[in-house]
Amino acid sequence: MGKIIKSMFVVFLGLISFVCVACEKKSDKPAEEITLAKTILGEVEFENSDKVKLKQDNDEWIISGEIETMSPAQASAFGVEGINHVVVVKFMFDKERTIDYFKIKGETTKVYSTDKTDENYVGSISSLLDSESGEDAFCYLILSAKTKEYELTSKYTDGIESTVELKIEATLSQAISE
Repeated sequence: MGKIIKSMFVVFLGLISFVCVACEKKSDKPAEEITLAKTILGEVEFENSDKVKLKQDNDEWIISGEIETMSPAQASAFGVEGINHVVVVKFMFDKERTIDYFKIKGETTKVYSTDKTDENYVGSISSLLDSESGEDAFCYLILSAKTKEYELTSKYTDGIESTVELKIEATLSQAISE
């Protein structure tokens, strides 16, 4: 009789443990973070105007406000014909993982990876990152505001994959950035 009670007690504890783990509240927020930023490309500074706003809604980020036209120096440094408006964001990768692959999907698709054979490969992960050794991994992205939706996919060395959406709902101003 004692063995039956002990066995039932162990099974009961196991079930409680299982229920606690299964019911654990999962975070609605992805591990990656996006913030408005400024950066330098080819000795030219890129910065969002004070009129540009960023908000997060779970795994979707929305840029709103008013985006100013690039200066001639910025347009030259950016180097894509027909693009007059850009936004600058800082993309922070999951602090607990090591990044292996990052895909930027908009009008075109660019992949930064440790594997040169990946489709749409444009460079290594290390060429993308702006973080120093020992810092959490991040990169600055200068994105065309002409493209209204971006899908940013991060794959990590442990196999975890995360995708966040970035939508640009801002007005494109004709005022030139300084």
